[in-house]
Amino acid sequence: LSEGTEEVKAGVTVVLFTALLGLGGLLFGQAHPHNFPAPLGHPAFRVGGVTVVWSVVFVIALAVLFTIGPILLLGRTQIGLMLRALSSRPTTAQLVGVAAPRLAMFVWLVTGAMTALAMMVIAPTMANDYASLSRLITGAFAAVLIGAFRSLWGTLLGGLGLGALQGFVSSYQSLSIYRGV
Repeated sequence: LSEGTEEVKAGVTVVLFTALLGLGGLLFGQAHPHNFPAPLGHPAFRVGGVTVVWSVVFVIALAVLFTIGPILLLGRTQIGLMLRALSSRPTTAQLVGVAAPRLAMFVWLVTGAMTALAMMVIAPTMANDYASLSRLITGAFAAVLIGAFRSLWGTLLGGLGLGALQGFVSSYQSLSIYRGV
């Protein structure tokens, strides 16, 4: 798929996600929920009668950091140049000496660490079962779609906008069941 278009990669990603979600549901289901510690669950401040907890502040800070970091990495470093080359023309990049396997391992390591950090902050705020936590990626897919698979700033704004919309819809009893939609 390295030479495929964004549409093909997105389609394969959605299919694999759906398959893994189904397989995980069969293997883990609702039978083994675990509680997560919530070290950032304390109130940080109040705005207009709404209490904002530290986990929300931390997640927003992580989102901004996870947007600015890659923008700087891709735009101002040699590694970023190699990543952009691999993204646009992988075969040509390898022919001119870009070490694709090492670079791929670096990307997987960094994104895995970023994801683990984000999950440690987000997990205590969610229901503690497999299905609820695995559906977090659906909102991320929606934010990436808003960013059109090209804009990190668009993805950040899309994610913050979707989160604000979910919070707003949750405040109305009759609409709160539709917040995930």
